[in-house]
Amino acid sequence: ALVGAWRSADEHGTVFVFELGPRGWEETQTLAPQEPTWNFGIDLALESSTAVVGSALKLEEVQVFERDARGWQFAQRLQASDYDPSNYQAFGVDSATDGTRILVGSFAVDGAYPNSGAAYVFERGAIGWVETQKLTPSDPQANSYFGFSAAIQGDLAVVGAMSAQGPWLESGAAYVFEYAGGSWIETAKLGPSDPLDDRFGWDVAVD
Repeated sequence: ALVGAWRSADEHGTVFVFELGPRGWEETQTLAPQEPTWNFGIDLALESSTAVVGSALKLEEVQVFERDARGWQFAQRLQASDYDPSNYQAFGVDSATDGTRILVGSFAVDGAYPNSGAAYVFERGAIGWVETQKLTPSDPQANSYFGFSAAIQGDLAVVGAMSAQGPWLESGAAYVFEYAGGSWIETAKLGPSDPLDDRFGWDVAVD
């Protein structure tokens, strides 16, 4: 189990590792940012021997750790290929991994409209994790915050846009993407049956 404490260490952040042993859950390791950053641990994703730690509030990145016989070891820093330090994009506010791919939300990206949002797919390659595609909604809107939440499993990904406009100003939506023919394709837009000002898509999960 991983537990983030993003305000520890003067807001640089710490992640605590717990393992279940004969005496119950015990703290076995702490993870610290490998390069100067802030708010390390504000988001966590874990699958088997791959952990993703977000630092989204000031320095927008995620750090990947891999577990081996020695414990958890730092592997790589990930940032968006179009990262712009002068324009806050919220990269890493939510992320997900299935062990072979990492999906990182970036809800404040200015695309077709301000804060329309994006999500970035990374895949494990021979030289580490490599960005392979940037996901955006087929119907981008200003301040929809696409990428506020993210989930991925195999060839299926879901991205939340909790402020997408529907019948109400901030009804929210979730977008389904499927991997086929070498790329991710949006296949569905999900919404509630009784849309109100719901913030639908605040969080998402897929199995």
